[in-house]
Amino acid sequence: FDKMRVIKEQLSSLGHAPTDESFAAIIMSSLPASYDPHLSALTASAKVLSVQLTVDVLISTVIDEYDHRTSKMKKNGSSNDDAAYNANAGKQTRQIKSNCHNCGKYGHMQ
Repeated sequence: FDKMRVIKEQLSSLGHAPTDESFAAIIMSSLPASYDPHLSALTASAKVLSVQLTVDVLISTVIDEYDHRTSKMKKNGSSNDDAAYNANAGKQTRQIKSNCHNCGKYGHMQ
């Protein structure tokens, strides 16, 4: 975020400062898709409360979400960058050790 702020300041010094709204949109569009639910909740909350979502609040909440995800991954011992999208995360699989009641084949149940 620091690099983005420096670029914004450089553009401002050249007379082409992006508005806070467009800068927030740039930040949101630069985040990975896994942040979409967080951003949706954040923007919906701002609309419901009729408050302006400032760039500082946006950056702060995104950093908080990143810290939360990082600490959760460390706690779980996960090395996956996007554990939330791992289809088998937290699921236990078990093998069926009987014949299907429908087709009679071994290894699944109908």
